[in-house]
Amino acid sequence: MIAELFYMDTTIWARTPYDASFVSELKERIPKEYRYWDKDERVWVINYSYEEELLALCNEYFEQVAKFGQKRYVKAIQSPSAYQTLHLLPTAPKELIVAAYRVLSKLHHPDVSKEVDANEKMKKINIAFDEIMGGK
Repeated sequence: MIAELFYMDTTIWARTPYDASFVSELKERIPKEYRYWDKDERVWVINYSYEEELLALCNEYFEQVAKFGQKRYVKAIQSPSAYQTLHLLPTAPKELIVAAYRVLSKLHHPDVSKEVDANEKMKKINIAFDEIMGGK
């Protein structure tokens, strides 16, 4: 069984065969704020800061790990821009912007999220998306 890791702008997308133990351990080792399941793309989206943990997990559960794309670490900026809110680089194509918006909207929508600040997060996501797409 092969785990595929796709290095995106600010995240790693992990596509793996379903393994309940792997999913359970991934949820245990990587905090919720740094991972989410994108059901449309059928991938785990993981923050770069957990790359080593993700690689260790994949090597533990799968026979082979295939890596695609190029690592691009984004330098932290003091105040978050619209692109940072959507976890993207300013060079992101329109398709990736829309995909990031959809995933984050599903994750933080007040009707779905149990987080206290879900409304506030959703407002920031909508504002960031509108700001970016106004220029694309």
